[in-house]
Amino acid sequence: MAGTSIEILGLKELRAKLKRLDDRLRDELMRTARDAGKLVEVEAKRYPTASRRPMKFVSEKQRRFVMMLVRQGRVPYRRTHQLETSFNTLTSVSGNDVVATVGSSVSYAPWVKGHKAAGGAGPQARYHKGTWKTLLADLRAKRPEIRELFRAMVRRWLKH
Repeated sequence: MAGTSIEILGLKELRAKLKRLDDRLRDELMRTARDAGKLVEVEAKRYPTASRRPMKFVSEKQRRFVMMLVRQGRVPYRRTHQLETSFNTLTSVSGNDVVATVGSSVSYAPWVKGHKAAGGAGPQARYHKGTWKTLLADLRAKRPEIRELFRAMVRRWLKH
């Protein structure tokens, strides 16, 4: 039986070009994901108007704790804006995925901005509901702009 073979010339060079293209695409995805995360971060940093509504205690222990804070002069609370300055965006590659993570470094953030319990903290405290948007709500608010960021990136790549 006669055999036929096909020799591909330049396969090594083609693989090198594809690798460079893959690296450039990953870098572009990283930049776009970072920009998307920054959109959410800016939204997360917006402070709402203080609610000034009275607090409803969920337990006697909580009531006693708050009364202790009143005696110490720590209530009424004065905004420090620590939460605002604590938000940041980290972008990483995990397998084939590019991930932008928006988060806060302050310990109480899950009770102010959290939408579900995570790592033993949160979800958003009842007192903050209706005043503070959750981080998930911030993401949803920016979803159209995030989609457009990625659409623009794809359009740029299709022109190449």
